[in-house]
Amino acid sequence: MDGIARTILLVEDEAIIALGNKRVLSKYGYSVLVESSGEKAIDTVKANRNIDLILMDIDLGNGIDGIETAKAISLIRNVPILFLSSHTDLETIGQTEKISSYGYVTKTSGIIVLDASIKMAFKLLDANNEIAKNNHRLDLAMTAANMAWWEMKVETGEVNFDKRKTDMLGYSSEDFKHYTDFTSLIHPDDFEMTMEAMRRHLSGEKDKYEIEYRIRRRSGDYILFSDIGRLLNDNNGNKGKTVTGITINTTDAKGHC
Repeated sequence: MDGIARTILLVEDEAIIALGNKRVLSKYGYSVLVESSGEKAIDTVKANRNIDLILMDIDLGNGIDGIETAKAISLIRNVPILFLSSHTDLETIGQTEKISSYGYVTKTSGIIVLDASIKMAFKLLDANNEIAKNNHRLDLAMTAANMAWWEMKVETGEVNFDKRKTDMLGYSSEDFKHYTDFTSLIHPDDFEMTMEAMRRHLSGEKDKYEIEYRIRRRSGDYILFSDIGRLLNDNNGNKGKTVTGITINTTDAKGHC
């Protein structure tokens, strides 16, 4: 815990259980707040930005249950929710997994298991936050370099484009569902060499797809794109069915088309 007391919000409608859990968790170094209903828990989360984790019971008496409470809280802020309940049926557990990926602990598990689950939830939260920061840095770098990612399913031709790529062309991502939606914009003089570059990669003749071509924006003018891509490997290390890569807008670097 690095000497910092983490604040836990315990949502439990049974006063005796809540008091017992608060006492035990406090001995383990946590600062514990208690609310007896989903409605009160939501208000507390809105008012207190220092809550680090929520221990959520599912049955909360009158009013909304723990699952609905968790859904509402997830819309307010990103705080890990660990379900602490007597329910063990797969249907209930499945409902919680749609809301939170931070775990589910039965009330009979004991403090050692609960404490380990809390610590694991914090580790997962820290890892997710680090990933989010790295993704933000990558987004800034790609935007500054006029780069965007893309992917194409080989068997269906379905494509998924980074919004940055469609913005460069003046279109919406919704305008590109199939690769032909995109290739129809390639300059006629560059079309065949672009298709040939992809065919050579898919056939195994080239270890990657790499090509530079002119493409028409919605405004009618052409800009210069440079693509680099490669077939993804599946879990067994074999070439998969999706090509992914990056597009670089090199128009400014090489002059207008």
